[in-house]
Amino acid sequence: MNDETLQPIQIKNWVQGFQTQLRFSTKRTISRMKSIESNLYSQDPSSEFSIKLKTNTKPNKIQERGVHSQYGSRKISFKQKQPTQTIFQTQLCKVPLYMQLIPFFKVSAQSWAIFNGCTGEYITGYNQNKCRQIASITKIVTCIVSLRLAKELNLNIDRKRFFVPDQAQKILGTTAGLLKGDSIFLRDILYGLMLPSGNDAAITLSYNFQLYSLENDHFLKEMNRFVQSLGLSNTQFSNVHGLCNENNYSTAYDVGKFTFESLQNEQFQKIVKTQSYYCEIQNQLQNTSRELYWENTNKLLQQGFKGVKTGITKEAGPSVVEFFQDQSNSYIIVLLNCSTSENRWSDALRLLQWIQKQDTLIKQFI
Repeated sequence: MNDETLQPIQIKNWVQGFQTQLRFSTKRTISRMKSIESNLYSQDPSSEFSIKLKTNTKPNKIQERGVHSQYGSRKISFKQKQPTQTIFQTQLCKVPLYMQLIPFFKVSAQSWAIFNGCTGEYITGYNQNKCRQIASITKIVTCIVSLRLAKELNLNIDRKRFFVPDQAQKILGTTAGLLKGDSIFLRDILYGLMLPSGNDAAITLSYNFQLYSLENDHFLKEMNRFVQSLGLSNTQFSNVHGLCNENNYSTAYDVGKFTFESLQNEQFQKIVKTQSYYCEIQNQLQNTSRELYWENTNKLLQQGFKGVKTGITKEAGPSVVEFFQDQSNSYIIVLLNCSTSENRWSDALRLLQWIQKQDTLIKQFI
């Protein structure tokens, strides 16, 4: 056999060995955690953060090791062959084991994060707290704020018409094909915002909602108030569409959080999982009407995903937020600044397959 024949066999053997080792390590770790918890008792009943083992407290020279993770730090002091005092600086967290693992394959995104789609809890990630521009992912907040304002103002999104201003037609970047003087239903604008990622739709929404307020930049301020209400201090919006601006930024962690909050709105969910959409528009200046057809820029909708938004600029790089849901689990996957546009899809698929395997593996031992 030549080297080309041996190589796939070697890879297969390596993968099988890694999976076996991972299963053994998982089972052993869970067993140790259960053993430790069974011997714990409260050092101070009035404090929920102070926990100590029932052990020999004789003064012995011991070695100390610190265990640190994103879920807290634990300082463990021990001496081999003889039990000794063990003190946890923080309460032992019962969290899935995969929260302390990372994929063994390379992810092209410069920042990424995975969240539980049911609870919004952060699972794992890389550079998840690094601030960077997020391009059209900004429109997630543009959309949910529009829906919230429409509810507050008692606007029927199926009957209320918005007018397209001149600045909407002139905006650069991706477009929904809107023209100055167009009269379009609010619901249709939201689809034009999220499916073809129309910057003109974003400007139209901001312009028309501004007419209901005397406050300057009211819509943009509402976007920032929304993320601030979620406690997301690493996010700031300086425009409603996501075009290049160093003051328009967020993190993979924050994006996952405000995406989860947005997905709690049924109308938002329906919009972002739609693959294509037709609408009819009237133009009052030209006294004409026309039909528009939009396709969703999210290619993974054809592979079982259910939203939510793509984004790309030169400064932000190819980015995407995906929502996956099946009968047993759901996940939000955030990928910022991927190496190429196509790698957005492969990164999301590989991370989904990986996290599903971790969930399956954990359930086998718990």
